Amino acid sequence: MTLTAAEKQALIARVQQRRWFHRIRLFDDYVTPGKDMTQEKLAALDALGLPADMKGARVLDIGAWDGFFSFEAERRGAEVVALDHVEQSVTGFALASEALRSKVSWRTMNIYQLDPAVLGQFDIVLCLGVIYHLRHILLGLDRVRAVMRPGGDLFVETASIDNHVRQSDGSYGKLAQAAPGVKDAALLQLYPFRELGNDPTNFFAPNLAGLNALLGAAEFDVVKSQAGPAHFPSRAMAWAKAVPNQEAAFYRDRDEATLPARSYIKAE
Repeated sequence: MTLTAAEKQALIARVQQRRWFHRIRLFDDYVTPGKDMTQEKLAALDALGLPADMKGARVLDIGAWDGFFSFEAERRGAEVVALDHVEQSVTGFALASEALRSKVSWRTMNIYQLDPAVLGQFDIVLCLGVIYHLRHILLGLDRVRAVMRPGGDLFVETASIDNHVRQSDGSYGKLAQAAPGVKDAALLQLYPFRELGNDPTNFFAPNLAGLNALLGAAEFDVVKSQAGPAHFPSRAMAWAKAVPNQEAAFYRDRDEATLPARSYIKAE
């Protein structure tokens, strides 16, 4: 059903009252005022190998927030579940969904809670701008792997250190110049005290070799990866497939640690 001019303007007025991250085209003449370079990120993912035709695929968008990539996957023909650790009311998802007449479903869930018994399995998983926020990166990737169908495609985007490694004086530069002898080794840089963007949720950033190694340890085969894609010099992207790896699975499954709640941590 097409909105009337008055209904459209009323919806845009509600949209303008929100703070947006994604730039989502809601109407031919209106895009949400997000700060993210969303279309450029999509172009980089397309160049990496994101399928243009997703008909018949089941897609999980982890860290969906306002929902640009969820709605794009739906536009390409997929059945989509959008997932984030906050209620959708914190984001612009519900308004965008209303404007786009979307059928994408929303789940409020932490990445560590991913469970195939609850969510089922997916052909394509998008994990964009997520893993560098995780204190337990491999645990997060293990949970992602658990909800993927054999041969499924994972697309990861993250902060990286290839072109943006923090040096001893606090400045940032290229890893190849700061430490040429280890630039191709699998590395992660830790940010325990807001060192990256003054953001307390930024914990780790890998170099490209580190990203590829993390994916391999989580039982993925990397198809293609890139550090510093166009418009994003301090990021890295990877396309990987969920394929069986007996050794990786063995060491993952023997490390079933339990992290009990600590009584001195108070809920906000």
